[in-house]
Amino acid sequence: MLETKQRSLPFIIMKKLMMDLLASSWMIRWRPRLGRPFDVGVWMYKVLTKIHRNIPIEEEVWIALVWPALMLFFGVCGYFFLSRYIPTFPTTALMFLFGMATGIIASATSMSNNAYTQSTLLWEDINSELLLMAFLPALLFGDAFNLNVNLIRESWLQCFIMAFPLVLIGTALTALVGFYILPYDWNIWLALTWGSILAATDPVAVAALLKELGAPPRLKMLIAGESLLNDGSAIVFFTIFSQKWFSSLNINGFGYDIDMAQGFAIFFRMSLGAIAIGILMGLILVLMLRRLSRRFSHTDSIAQVIAVLAVTYLNYYINDSLVFMSGVMAVVAQGAVVKALGEHFLLGHMFHSFWEVLEAVLNSLIFALGGVIFGGVISNQHPLRVTSFTGGDWGYAILAYILVNVIRFALMFGAYPLISRIGLKWSLQEATFVSFGGLRGAIAIALAVTLDSELRRDTAPGDPRRDETTKMFGITGVIVLLSLVVNGTFAGPLLRWLRLVEPSEERQQIIEGHAVLLKKHLTSTMSRVTESNPGTFADVQLNTLREYVPILQNLTDAELLEYLPKTIEISSPTHKGRRYSAIARGFVTPSSHRNMLTSVIENDPILADSSGDGHTIADEINEIPMLKEQRKVYISLLRSAYRKQIESGEVDIKRGRVAFKLLQSIDRAENAVAQGERLNDWEFLNTSSTSLISSIISKCCGDSHRYASLSVSANETDKVYRTIAFLRAHEEAESVYCESMDLDLDSSSMVEVYKSNGVLKESQLECEKAREFLAKIANLGVFATYALCDILLHSAANYALHLEKEGLMNEREAETMIGDVFTTQILRLRKKESIMCEQIEPDDDEA
Repeated sequence: MLETKQRSLPFIIMKKLMMDLLASSWMIRWRPRLGRPFDVGVWMYKVLTKIHRNIPIEEEVWIALVWPALMLFFGVCGYFFLSRYIPTFPTTALMFLFGMATGIIASATSMSNNAYTQSTLLWEDINSELLLMAFLPALLFGDAFNLNVNLIRESWLQCFIMAFPLVLIGTALTALVGFYILPYDWNIWLALTWGSILAATDPVAVAALLKELGAPPRLKMLIAGESLLNDGSAIVFFTIFSQKWFSSLNINGFGYDIDMAQGFAIFFRMSLGAIAIGILMGLILVLMLRRLSRRFSHTDSIAQVIAVLAVTYLNYYINDSLVFMSGVMAVVAQGAVVKALGEHFLLGHMFHSFWEVLEAVLNSLIFALGGVIFGGVISNQHPLRVTSFTGGDWGYAILAYILVNVIRFALMFGAYPLISRIGLKWSLQEATFVSFGGLRGAIAIALAVTLDSELRRDTAPGDPRRDETTKMFGITGVIVLLSLVVNGTFAGPLLRWLRLVEPSEERQQIIEGHAVLLKKHLTSTMSRVTESNPGTFADVQLNTLREYVPILQNLTDAELLEYLPKTIEISSPTHKGRRYSAIARGFVTPSSHRNMLTSVIENDPILADSSGDGHTIADEINEIPMLKEQRKVYISLLRSAYRKQIESGEVDIKRGRVAFKLLQSIDRAENAVAQGERLNDWEFLNTSSTSLISSIISKCCGDSHRYASLSVSANETDKVYRTIAFLRAHEEAESVYCESMDLDLDSSSMVEVYKSNGVLKESQLECEKAREFLAKIANLGVFATYALCDILLHSAANYALHLEKEGLMNEREAETMIGDVFTTQILRLRKKESIMCEQIEPDDDEA
């Protein structure tokens, strides 16, 4: 009987998706807040574990992509949780735990023929050379490039002592622990190999930790510089000792014997030779960057990133595989050369953004991969591993972790009398933190995986010699895990307890000065926003404004009113009783022009159907080719204005329906203009999406959990916010358009300007429709007040980021300012808005 042909992965996913669509009125069942990403992850896991096949796994190479995709997905979910609830817990430690869980599951289900298990097992058996070649070059170059070159010159002797003599001593002392204390009967060469693995501290984890904590630059240099150099020296020692151990196993063609003289020769050749080649490759890369440095060329900036990536990996390959030198030291030397001589050739922010993403991806995957192999070791169910990892092994691993930390403290304080007198010097507090902050991470995992995979490649399953690397990897995995969880978590409190990040009184005065500048910035923003739409912000509630924007709390009503537009009563068919600004409307058009424009709009037949037969002068103007091009330009300006509001936070991305409808309306308006129609984006804004699409967007963007069954109130709230954004976008687009067209906007020519530029008349007509809508809102003052608070809070956060970018504040100070003036207050504001919506009764006709 013929077997049924199995379905492909895309078919199964689409089938599952369609079943969910048919079963749910809301299309996708998102749980509020934390439930959302984790529910999707569970769904993906269920789909993937149901995929079976009738053909060999070797013919389905694509299956290897399943595991890294899942790890990155769960890594993002984990980051979301940690960043909001446990910010002190390292993300790398969580990735190791994720990998450990997948390794345990894959080992328990190794006989299953599903995609998840098979993909995990493929990665667990990754070739050791491929592992190092794929992960290390990009990670090491990024860390070396971020070093301060001037501090390197001053501290090179300190880093050299910490990275070479101390690493060798640390390797020997750790080897004594493995040889005499651990009960595994390792020979001295395996013990030394294990010692060299644990001698490598992780520059990636350390650099991220120091940046997050706002550590002083000198301390960053000491720890990051030491980590990079001791990685290179540790790998050289690892190469020498592992080959000695492989030789002692008496496997034909595996390993080679090295005496002491040969060992020193290999060390100097691998280190000094690699540094020389790295410098040469760095100079070649600098010349390439110089030739690719045409300013304002986006293509050149892309080519620069590709050049850096290519040269970095070629440099590692040449050293590691062709001339048998240290690829790590070569890449570090290359990164230092490019930092010193070629950084100014890099165009824009593309290189930095790309490398940050690349480092995040590679770092997450290498920690997860280490966790997978560690999970397979401790699961005691892996089909290719006979040795069990027992409770006694856990105890010895914890003891080894304690002793490794004791050894590091002893080394750092033993060298303190010398190191504290040379280079950058350091204090006892800094020596304490350097000792505690020597995290073991990506390099230790990569070397342990390399040793284990090389032995498994050259031995048969069940070979008792595999037991030694299995135990060694288990002990190393526990030490790495505890290092990340314990040292990584408590490094921040220790740094603050040692008072290494406390600002001086002079620094505190500078920060207080920034707070004064922030207040001026917010008051200026408030004037600009309210003056551009005086009718909308005519009834701003000052007490609410002070309550949710703490930087304005000390301002009295009189002081706040100085930054709000003075108002006068005007009579208008569409705005009776509303109040409008009698001062400057913006940096281009004064309010007198607005009053004159009101007359133009009401009386000019170009904008009004005064003929009675439905035919207007605008219909004739529509046929003018120039007007069509003007509309296209204006649409581009509106899109840019919306983007600016979204990027600056003035349109909050948490309001998914608002941002979505704004962008969709401009897309539809652009299509209509291209077909010769007039500017009509207000209509598109209010009819831009069906209820089905709106439901999906609101579900995905998290709006529904705030408003539950309050659909009318929620829609009204969103309409008010997007109308305010609509008016502000038109205000900015009009100003930029007039400047770009060099239009004279004095009062004597205002009517002629609008008569000769039909797109401006159309824009003002759209704005009048928006103002008519706002005039019907009974609680407009309340909505406008909350919208103004929202705009000011996001403006404050952007200003803090601007101060950090300009170098006026460090990252920690900026995050503190953002937390004080934005994060807490925006949550309070959202909660208050929800309560406000509950109190709003919908009109009978709307209900």
